[in-house]
Amino acid sequence: PGYDAVPTTAAFMNIVKNIGCAIIAPTPDLAPADKPIFYARDVCATVESIPLITGSIMSKKLAAGINGLVMTVPFGSGAFMKTEARAVELAESLLDAARGAGVPMTALISDLTQVLGDSVGSGLQIREVVRFLTGEYREPRLLEAVLALVSETLVMGGLAANLETARGIAWQHLEDGSAKDRFARMVLAFGGPADLVDLPERYIRDAPVIRPVYLEKTGFVSQMDCYAIGIALLGIGAGRTRPQDDIDHTVGASSFASVGSTIDATHPFCILHAPSEDAWERCSEALTAAVECSVTPAEPLPVIRSRLNNG
Repeated sequence: PGYDAVPTTAAFMNIVKNIGCAIIAPTPDLAPADKPIFYARDVCATVESIPLITGSIMSKKLAAGINGLVMTVPFGSGAFMKTEARAVELAESLLDAARGAGVPMTALISDLTQVLGDSVGSGLQIREVVRFLTGEYREPRLLEAVLALVSETLVMGGLAANLETARGIAWQHLEDGSAKDRFARMVLAFGGPADLVDLPERYIRDAPVIRPVYLEKTGFVSQMDCYAIGIALLGIGAGRTRPQDDIDHTVGASSFASVGSTIDATHPFCILHAPSEDAWERCSEALTAAVECSVTPAEPLPVIRSRLNNG
């Protein structure tokens, strides 16, 4: 509560200067054409157009006055780009745009063929961020993605000589609590509560119905349809179908099993947080249909598949 995700450009730049980081949405000052352009892409079925995606992403990044950029370009059922080849194509387009603007950039091709992290749903994901920063729980694939991004950023910014050294610095700041403290300072600077990290339960309510989702099938998770999972959770209020819609910050899913995990009568696929019993039943049925199992565990795949840059 109170967090200003669309600050003035001056406030945004000041917080970046004084705190060192900022998490904001596209603002009318920074990216005034972003929403109209996305609306046009949506209604004319060009949301997945690589040139238009490139324009949307890079216009916001360059408008912020950056002198370097590191980002993931995901592929899979949870991403715009469904195949790794398409993600590489998008990454190369983004790198070309950055090169044309004289901005060094690194793109990490990342795997979104399964849920990244532990949770889906705004309130649940804030809890996950707090648990990650405090060290209570760090989902392994999310941890790997974070360390890879931070390491690349430290090297690009001249704060580490190489990726190995940078990774050690990033891990140290997670373990000694300084990353957690920096996040708390940023939340406060944007008008959020000073004690969010220490007392997240004070601000993030529980959903009325919270129960695990067990599958009728047993074995090991072999694949999941992240798009179908997202649509199922959207149907119980975890997201918007129109800009004016409200989001229920209590609903979503947590404790997702990953590809290769055991699924049986004692190991659920996830824990579903729903606004009602009826919503839980509808959503759990859709979630169950979005998962496939095998009799042998699938080989775990790396979350970061490749690295591209425009140097």
